[in-house]
Amino acid sequence: MANSLFIPLTKMPRDLDEMNTFIAAGFSEFGLAAPRIWLELKREGATSLADGFVQIAGAADGDQCWVSMDLCDPEITGDQNCPILADVTTRRNWTFAGVVAYALCRFAGPCIFNDSCELDGQEQYTAESLRLVLEKRISLS
Repeated sequence: MANSLFIPLTKMPRDLDEMNTFIAAGFSEFGLAAPRIWLELKREGATSLADGFVQIAGAADGDQCWVSMDLCDPEITGDQNCPILADVTTRRNWTFAGVVAYALCRFAGPCIFNDSCELDGQEQYTAESLRLVLEKRISLS
């Protein structure tokens, strides 16, 4: 079983600054502090977000995840308008990773696929349905 949340995207974020902006906005919607975001490149000289993975870390010990994005066949994304697939992975705090997935979906995605079966076990969310799940989890923590 995959330990990821997958988000089909209509477009790739322009750069790390744009990604930082919409991720911070997503965390703000839940009254949470913006996390630290940086790019880990796969090879020397790479510059694109697709050339590495984005590390995201919050203040608490378990608040960490990483995001990789790449071009993908629409048969895999499930949407002809979404040629990019973002993969949000964590080994720790699924609520934290869920907020990142929510922010990506709000940026340019129609849905989130919950291949991890974490959060509340649903297999797929819209941004709105995931927001409701996250609000409940955040209020209980």
